Amino acid sequence: MKPIHKNLLITAITSIGIGAFAILPVVFSDNGYVAGFVFFPLLLLIGIVAFILFFAGLVTVTKKIGPFLLLSSILLPSGFVVAGIISKQLELGSYREQPMRPIAAPIANKVLFKKEASHEKIEMFWTDIIGYPTDDRGGHWSRPGVSGGFRPGDENGYEVIVFSFRPEATEEEKNDVRERIKNYPPVYQFLENVDTTPVETPKLEADNSNTKKAVNVAPREPNTFKTVQ
Repeated sequence: MKPIHKNLLITAITSIGIGAFAILPVVFSDNGYVAGFVFFPLLLLIGIVAFILFFAGLVTVTKKIGPFLLLSSILLPSGFVVAGIISKQLELGSYREQPMRPIAAPIANKVLFKKEASHEKIEMFWTDIIGYPTDDRGGHWSRPGVSGGFRPGDENGYEVIVFSFRPEATEEEKNDVRERIKNYPPVYQFLENVDTTPVETPKLEADNSNTKKAVNVAPREPNTFKTVQ
């Protein structure tokens, strides 16, 4: 093999290897959210280095090192992107697909809001009552002991939020959340440990006289409940 071909091969392998190595902090991040924050700064850094190599290659294109710099400027980001695609396809590290899980358990906690409660006050329940704000743009984290939550359809005109306590939540953490809910004026009722599966609206059935009547469906009693005055 001619020396120039050997040097080009070494340059290609080295550039691709460095680009692929740069994706490792993304692949081995703790979770996908962290990986997302790591990926773009690395991509920007790789892009800047590739631009510098490309510009240097153009300046020195008539010299011996010029072609090697131009080759590196192309293969360095290529190695980064290709390694990311391969990691995604093989589901390595933070690219591993997690099984879908319900946001809240079938037995969870249900909060009903007063009919006059504004949308802003209901949204503040996420950030100030079962969570705490992390910035001025609406970002928040769940409070200790609180798991996932969601907003199902309203019940008899009352807006509803459903959330769960973590299995490992302590009584102190639960009581802190309970007190916050109890003292939040927009809350109409707090039901704890109730069945949160949707309840179908009773259907009308025709009797022998071709008249309509509503089917009487007894409401299900919750395990425990608390009403906020």
